[in-house]
Amino acid sequence: KEVAEPLRQDAQNFPNLLDSTTETPRRLRLARQGSGANEVVTHLIGNLTALVEKSRKTVKDANLTLMEAKGAFEVVIRMLRDKTPEPNYTNVTEEVQRIMFYGEVQVRDIERISEMSVTDITEDGPDFVTIREKWNGAHEEEQRRADEEKAKRNAEDERDAEEERRIEEEKARLEKEKLAAEEKARKAKEDELARTAKKETDNNSSPALVHSPILLLVLLCVLGCSLMC
Repeated sequence: KEVAEPLRQDAQNFPNLLDSTTETPRRLRLARQGSGANEVVTHLIGNLTALVEKSRKTVKDANLTLMEAKGAFEVVIRMLRDKTPEPNYTNVTEEVQRIMFYGEVQVRDIERISEMSVTDITEDGPDFVTIREKWNGAHEEEQRRADEEKAKRNAEDERDAEEERRIEEEKARLEKEKLAAEEKARKAKEDELARTAKKETDNNSSPALVHSPILLLVLLCVLGCSLMC
């Protein structure tokens, strides 16, 4: 009981410690400590159960011994009845009854003390089963919270990754549009340069060379007329 009482106090404070702690690592550490203490509690429960059974066995054995003694004394008294003078027989009977009464008192005392011990251990003593349930419940609660936080972090990571993919896709789209616009502008500029070059080429062609056959024909005609005259 002296060992168990501090454990009871720790168990009562344990959920409060968990509730007052928001950091997951610390909560899990506390839960692990509670699970370790739970092993101690389980061991104590086993020992106390054995002690209770032992006390009950002691009472049972004492009752059996008393019953056997009663039976043996009754046999002896019956054997003495016909062989012992009345005064002596009466004295023996009274002595046997006194001894048996004393034995019954002793057995009842043993039984009473045993039941008190059992009650003190199992009822008035620390409620080890409740303590163990608290520790197990706290550990399971912490594991559930850890799983939920892990799932939450995974979901956030997935959302961040999706957002990053969306941003990269948007950047790629804008870059593609930019390159297409630059290509279009470059082609338009090349077309403009080609038109300008063609125009300049056309302008640089000589008009005299274009009309020289006509002029030559006119000159020949004039010259021919002059000769004929």
